[in-house]
Amino acid sequence: MFDWLCYNALLTSQHFCLRGVGVFCSAMIEVANTTPTSLPPLYDDVFPALPPAGTSQRPVAEGLTPYKPADSIEVVKIPLDERRYQSTDESVLSEQSRVCAAIGKSLGVKIELTNSKNNSLNVLISGPAAQVAKAKLMVIQDLQQQAQRVVKIPPEFHRFLIGFGGQRKRELESSTLTKICVPPPSSKSSEVVIVGSPDKLNDAEREILRIVEYQSQHAEEKLAIPKVYHPFICGPFNRTLNEIMEKTGTKISIPLLKKPGCEIKVSGKKSEVAKAVSEINNIYKAREERCTTIPCLVQRDKHRLVIGHRRSGLQEIFDKTGVVVEPSEDPESEEFILRGYPEDLGLATTLIFKRASSSTTEGIVAPQRLHKLLIGKKGNALASILDGYAAVRVEFPNGEDKITVEGPPEEVSVVVDRLNTRVAELTASHHLDFVKVDPKYHSKLLGNGPDSLSRYIRSHHLSVWFPTAADCGKAANEFNIFIEGEQHSVEIVKEEISKLVRKWENEKIKDVIVEPRIQNLLRSGNPPPIRPIEEAFPEVEIRWPQQAGGGKKRHGTSTSNATSTTTDYVLQLCGVRDKVDSAAEKLNKLVKQITEENYEQEFRIFKDCLPRILGATIVNLLKETRTRIHYFPPSDDGSQPVSIIGRQEGVDAAVTRLEKLQKSMANIQETVITLPTLMLSKQPGDSTTPGARLRSIREQCEGVQLKTDPAHPRQLTISGPPEALEKTKALIDSMCAKMLERCTESVVFANPKFHGQLIGRGGATLKKFREKHNVEVLFPDRLEGDPTRASAIHIIGEKEAVVKAVEDLEKTVKNMEDETDVTVKCEPSVVNDLWIYRSAFHYPELDRVKVIFPKSSNSPFSRRVDQSGNGHPPSSENVDTTIRIFGPKGCVEDAQQCIMGMIEDIKNQTVVKHPVTEVDHFQVLSRLRSTIPDIQKHHKVLISLQLNRDGFREGEGERLLHGHIVLTGTAERIANVLKNEILSLLPVSQEVAFPREFYGKLFMVEQPPQQQQQQQLSTRRGQRAPQRGGGHLQHESSRTNILPNHQPENGEISPKTRLNALRSKFNVSISVPPRIPRGADRIIIRGIPDAVEACKAELAALEAQLQAEKADWEARNYEDILNIEERYLSRIISGEKERLLRQYGVAIFTRGRPAATTTTASSGATSTLIGSETTTGGDVPAEGPSTSNNLVDGGRYAGYRLVSSVNIPLILQGYKEKVKSARGELEKLLEKFSSFTCIELHIPSEAHARLIGSRHYNIRRLEELYDVDVEFPPRGANGEAAEVVLVMGYPDNVDEACNELINKANDIIINDDQKG
Repeated sequence: MFDWLCYNALLTSQHFCLRGVGVFCSAMIEVANTTPTSLPPLYDDVFPALPPAGTSQRPVAEGLTPYKPADSIEVVKIPLDERRYQSTDESVLSEQSRVCAAIGKSLGVKIELTNSKNNSLNVLISGPAAQVAKAKLMVIQDLQQQAQRVVKIPPEFHRFLIGFGGQRKRELESSTLTKICVPPPSSKSSEVVIVGSPDKLNDAEREILRIVEYQSQHAEEKLAIPKVYHPFICGPFNRTLNEIMEKTGTKISIPLLKKPGCEIKVSGKKSEVAKAVSEINNIYKAREERCTTIPCLVQRDKHRLVIGHRRSGLQEIFDKTGVVVEPSEDPESEEFILRGYPEDLGLATTLIFKRASSSTTEGIVAPQRLHKLLIGKKGNALASILDGYAAVRVEFPNGEDKITVEGPPEEVSVVVDRLNTRVAELTASHHLDFVKVDPKYHSKLLGNGPDSLSRYIRSHHLSVWFPTAADCGKAANEFNIFIEGEQHSVEIVKEEISKLVRKWENEKIKDVIVEPRIQNLLRSGNPPPIRPIEEAFPEVEIRWPQQAGGGKKRHGTSTSNATSTTTDYVLQLCGVRDKVDSAAEKLNKLVKQITEENYEQEFRIFKDCLPRILGATIVNLLKETRTRIHYFPPSDDGSQPVSIIGRQEGVDAAVTRLEKLQKSMANIQETVITLPTLMLSKQPGDSTTPGARLRSIREQCEGVQLKTDPAHPRQLTISGPPEALEKTKALIDSMCAKMLERCTESVVFANPKFHGQLIGRGGATLKKFREKHNVEVLFPDRLEGDPTRASAIHIIGEKEAVVKAVEDLEKTVKNMEDETDVTVKCEPSVVNDLWIYRSAFHYPELDRVKVIFPKSSNSPFSRRVDQSGNGHPPSSENVDTTIRIFGPKGCVEDAQQCIMGMIEDIKNQTVVKHPVTEVDHFQVLSRLRSTIPDIQKHHKVLISLQLNRDGFREGEGERLLHGHIVLTGTAERIANVLKNEILSLLPVSQEVAFPREFYGKLFMVEQPPQQQQQQQLSTRRGQRAPQRGGGHLQHESSRTNILPNHQPENGEISPKTRLNALRSKFNVSISVPPRIPRGADRIIIRGIPDAVEACKAELAALEAQLQAEKADWEARNYEDILNIEERYLSRIISGEKERLLRQYGVAIFTRGRPAATTTTASSGATSTLIGSETTTGGDVPAEGPSTSNNLVDGGRYAGYRLVSSVNIPLILQGYKEKVKSARGELEKLLEKFSSFTCIELHIPSEAHARLIGSRHYNIRRLEELYDVDVEFPPRGANGEAAEVVLVMGYPDNVDEACNELINKANDIIINDDQKG
C-alpha cells in the first residue's frame, strides 16, 4: 500500500512539474512564508489534483437540445442488513432472480444481480428512463426490507398528495423509492401510510409535509359578479386584469361571454388573494352604483365596421371612453347596448356612428365570365385598377354577375369608375358563343391529342379559351361547348370544330383477325410488307396489339403463340370509311399471301445423316422446292431439329424428299401407333394437354421423328433408329398404363329437380365443385326419358378424388332432400338497403337457397309497378318486412346468418365523402369506374364517384375540388377500402435527394457488365475503340428471309436510359431539375405510393453505385510520368502496351505528340543510335556496315528516330500500386535497352520497296525474327542519304539482321541486272 501511495505521489508531482514551473515555485513560496507555529500543509493543498479529463461541460449551441441517450442505467445497492432475503442459499438466489426476471419482463428492462464481498446486493437496471424508474421502485419494494410510518394529514389536503390522475403520488413514490397509501375520501381518515426502507421514509415524510404546508398557505376565492360587469374588471384589451394579477401575484379566471356562469376565481397566497378580491369588489361596486345602459341603432351591414377584427373596434371605444359596447345576439337586430358612466355615453355614441360611416359599399354589374379577366394573371389586372387606393376592397361573388366594391366613399367612386370602364372594354372585345357537339367527341376536342383544339389554337396563335357553363352563367348542357375570345378567333375555332366533327363522324374502326406470328412478319424486313398499304392509305391508321410479335418461337411448340391472349389477334384499322374497307381488303389479301408463303413444318435430321445432308444437298433441295430452313439448337443425341418454311406444297415436298434421303442414308425405320382416346383428350385431374403429352414424348426421345395425320388423329407415325423407336413405344405404353390406373368413374343418383341447384347460376356451383375436387362431373341430358339415366350423375377422375367428390355430392343431395323454409323479420327502414346490398354484393350463402325479399319502393318489382301505373309504393305502415328463405336445412341456416349479418351491417353503416383534390386523381378515378363493382363485392362497401373535371369550390375561400368519393358501409370496411384499394392507386409526389453531379448518369444508356468492362478498357487513352459491325453474329434462333425480296429487321430493342428504365419499371413520372451550378439536389417522383417508395429505394441504390464508381474512377486514373528517349518509345509502346494493359490494367501513352510516325517501314519500333560500325564495300551493290561511330549527324540523319535521344514523357495511367509495378518493369526494360547498338547500312534505294514488301510484310518478318528495329530513309531524302538504312537491337541480332538485309538486297539487284 505504501509503494502505491509513493508511486501515485511521484506521478502527480512529475505531471505537475511538466505542466509548469511557475505554479510549482509559487506553491513553494507559500510553504516558505508560513509561520512555524502553524501545522504543516497537506500534500493535496500544495498540489491540488487536476480535473479529470472529459468532465468539463461544454456549452450547448443555442436552440439545440443536449444529447440524451435513449436508455438509462440505474444501480441499486442494498446492504446485507437491509436485504429481505438474508440467506445465500441457491433457493434464495433463484427466488431473487425470479422476482427480477418478472419485473424486467413486465416493464421491458434488463436487470442484473451481483453480490459484493460484504454480501451487499447490487442491482443494475438498464432500459428506457421511465421504465427504469418504475423497475427501481419495484426492485426495492421486493428485495429490500420495508418499514412503515404513519403521517397524519387532514383529509382536505389528500387530493394535493394524489394529484390529477394520481400523477403527483406516482412522482413522490418514484423520487423517494417508497410506497404511499392515501386513504379514500369515504373513510374520512387522516392517516397517510408510507412503506419503504428506513432511510427513505424521512425523505417521503419531508416531501409530504412540504406539499401540505404549501397548500395550507394557498387560498382560492370565488366571486359571484354579474357578467355585464366582467368587461370593466378585465379593462380595455385586458389591461386592468393583467395589472391586478401582476401587482398581487395571483391567478384570476374570468369565464368567457358565451359560457354560462358568472363566478370569477382568484387563487394564490391568502394575503395576495385578499388584495385582489378587494380591488375587484371596488371596481364592481363603483360601476354598479353609477353605470347606465342605453341602446344605439346601427344598420346591420355596418355592424362589422363597428365591431372590427376580433372585436378590436369595441375595445378601442372602451379604451377611449370607458363605455362597454355589446352587440345584440339576435342576427336580425340592429341594436348595440352601451353601458358606462352617463357623461361618457355621448362620446361613445359619436365614435360608434363615426366607425359605421367610415366605409361604403357599391355594386357593379359585370358578367361572371369577365371576372377572371378583371382579376388578371396573379391579380395583376386588379392591382393596376386599385393602384393608389389600398383601402378599397373588391369582391367577386361566386355564381353572380356582379362585383362588390367597399371602402372609403371618396376612393370607392374612383375605383367604380375604373371598373365600369374596364368592363365596357372587355364586353366589346370578348365574344362568347357555343357549339353543339356530341358528348363523345368532347374529350377529343378539349384533350391533348393530335386533333385537339388546344394544339390548333397554339399553332395558329389564337386568343380563345373554353369556359364552363357555370363560368358563363348559363345552364349546363352536355352538348354545348362554350367558346370565348376575340370574335374573329371564335369564328375560326367554330369552323375547325365543325370540320373535325364531320371527319370523326365519317370515321370507322374495323377489326382484322391476324395471328401474332403473321403480325410479326408483316412488320419485319426492310421495307416491311405492310409498307405499301401504309403508303397507299395514309388516312388509315393501323393499330397493332401491344404483344404482337413480342415473343420468339421456341423449338417444339406449335406455330401459333400458345401464350397469346385473344386481344393479341385483333388488328384495328381506323380512318375514313371507304379507305378503311379498301385497306382491310388489301390487308386480308396480304395476310393470306404471307400465311401461305410461311407455312411451317418441323423436321429432325438424324445424327448419321447430318454430314451428308447439310451443305450442297440441302441448298439444292431448298432451291428446287422454293422453301427456306430455320435451324434450332442441336439435340443432346446429335440430331438437328429444323423448321421448313414456305408454301405448303413446297414444304410437304421438301419434307418427303428429306425423309427418303434419310432412309437411304441410314437404318431408319418407321412405324404407326394407334393412341388410345385418353391420350388425345383432356382428362380430369390432369393439368397437361394432348399436345403437351406428345411434346413430352418428343423431348424424352429426341432421336425420333413424330408426325400426326389430321384425317386420322389417333394414328401417330414414328420414324427413327430402331433403338429410339423401342424407347418411344415403351414410353407411350407406360403413359397409357399410368392414366388407366389413376382414373376411375362413379355414379351418384339425385332427383333431376336438384340438378339446377347443383349446377348453379351460370355453372358457378359446378365449376367450384370441379376445382375443389379436381374431377369431371357429367350431368344427364334434360330430355332424357329413362328415369334412372335422368337421375345419374357421373364423376370421373383420380380414385381418391372421386371418392371424396362422391361423398361431398351425396351429402349435398341429402341436404337438398331435407329442404326447409325460414322467415326473418326486419325493420321497414332496412328493406331498401337490403335490395341494394343483394344486387351490389356477392353472398355465396344465398346462391344455394331461394330468398324472397319484401317489396320496397326501390325494388325492381315496385319500380315496374310504378311505371305501369297499376300500383303505388306501399306506405311504411303497410310494408311487408318478412324475408322468406327456402332450401336445404344447412344452407338455410347459413343464409339466415348471412341475412342477419346484412341487417346488422345496414344498421351500422355510415357515409363518408372523401374529397378529390387533384386533376390526376380525377383521371385515375375515371379509369377505375369499371373496377368499382369488383371492389364493392370484395369489401362489401358501396362506392359512388361524383367527379367534376373543371372543379368547384364548396364555399368561399375553400380549396378547389374535383369531386368526392362517396363510400357507404361500416367504418372499418370504408377505412380498409380507402387505404388498400383507392388511395393506394392515387398518385402522390415526393422529393428525393439526388446529387446534382449524377444527373447526367440518369440519361445514359445502361449497359451489361461485360460490355461496360470492355468499354472501360477501350476508352483508356492510347487505345482505339473497336469498329462497329465487326464480329457481330446473329443468334441462330432469329428468323431470316421471311419473305422473298424482303430483308428482316435487326429485331434489337432500342436501348433505354436509366431514367426511362426507372419510369417504365415502376410506372412513375420523374422530374429532374436543370443541372445548373445552383440547381436543386432534389428529384420529384410522382406515382402510386408503393411505386414511389420502390423507385426511391432504387434511386438510393443507384446513388450508392455511382458514388462507388466515382471513387473507383478517381483511383483508376492515377498517373505517373516516365521520361524515355525517343529511340526506345515506339518499341516500348508497340511491345509493352497490350501486355501492361492486360496484366496490370495500366495504359501507357504520350500527350502532345504522336507515339509513332508513318515514315518508317517497320512495325513502328524506333531506337537511338548507341554503337555502330561502318564498312565500305567493294564493288558489291549493297554495302556492309560502316565503321564510323559519328552517326549522330544533324544533317545526314535528319528525320531518323533511331538516332534521337530526346526525352519523351511517357504517361502511365491506372491504379497507383499497379502503375508502380508497371513502372518498375519499364525501368528494368530500359536498362536492357542500354546495351543496344545501331548499325548503318548503305542499300540502293531501288531495293527498298521489295525489302519492305506489301504492307511492310517482309520487313516485319525480319524484325520479329531477329528482334531488331529497321528504319529506312524518310520521305524527301536524296543522294547518298536516300541509301542509308539503320538497324538497331542487341549486337548479335543486329549483325545477323544486317547480313540478311545485305544478302536480300544483293539478290534483288542481281535479278534486276539480269532482267535488264
